[in-house]
Formats: sequence, C-alpha cells, structure tokens
Amino acid sequence: METDTKSGTQKLTVRCQFCNTWNRISASKVTDGPKCGKCAKPILLERPIPLTDETFTRTINESDVPVAVDF
Repeated sequence: METDTKSGTQKLTVRCQFCNTWNRISASKVTDGPKCGKCAKPILLERPIPLTDETFTRTINESDVPVAVDF
C-alpha cells in the first residue's frame, strides 16, 4: 500500500480481471464498488484473481498489497 502525501490517503494498485489494466484505488473507497478506469467493469476485490504464466510475474512485482499464491 502506498500513501498519497497530499491527502494522506492510502492507495492500492490492482489489476482489472477483465482488461488487465492496472488501477489505483483509494483504500477508503474499496467498499464503494470501484470500477476499472479503462473498461468500466467492476474491480472484483472480494475474490481470488486467477493468474496465468504471462500475468504472474507482473502481478507479483507490481502489486502494492500482499499476494497469496496457491499452486
């Protein structure tokens, strides 16, 4: 998690499960049903995100939140 120094708000970086676009979401708005900035579909934060060989490394390296992996 990262903190915005202007507002003091923590931000999350999460990947849209539909279009794979990375989105920055204010931690205080996670329960408000955030939508992807590109495709406008909901960011599904309440469920596991399936990864492929192509998305695994990027997801692990670029996520600001802990990632649990079940092989």
